[in-house]
Amino acid sequence: MVFAAFARRERPRASGGGILGYTYGVGSADDPEQFRYLHAYSPYHRVQPGTEYPAVLFITGDSDTRVAPLHARKMCALLQSANGSERPILLRYDTKAGHSRAKPVSKQIEDTADVLSFLFSQLDVDLETTSHERVGSAVSSKHKEIEIKSN
Repeated sequence: MVFAAFARRERPRASGGGILGYTYGVGSADDPEQFRYLHAYSPYHRVQPGTEYPAVLFITGDSDTRVAPLHARKMCALLQSANGSERPILLRYDTKAGHSRAKPVSKQIEDTADVLSFLFSQLDVDLETTSHERVGSAVSSKHKEIEIKSN
């Protein structure tokens, strides 16, 4: 399972764009030698039709000033069309947010709940029984140990 938030997926086109640009530290697709390097590790260019990909959740938003939302949209569409498995390839697209931690707490909670819901659904975590049973058994085990030690 994969969770990818606000990330560039097509490396050769990663240079430029955004407020700061990405040629520094990433390389430039305009330089033939750097282009070969960028293309070699580009996730977008490694997708193979019929491959059984894991479940994937891409996250992006309209207000992202550092990573254009098109990267996640293109990668999600390509993986969906190439995927040979029944596992979901999903895109969570926020029209009012972007690559920023400067969000209201309520929005951060909503985002985290969505990510955890995806992860738990793919891990078959039963939240109704899991959390109560684990907390209950941990508490009762601790009480038993305390009772035994106190005798």
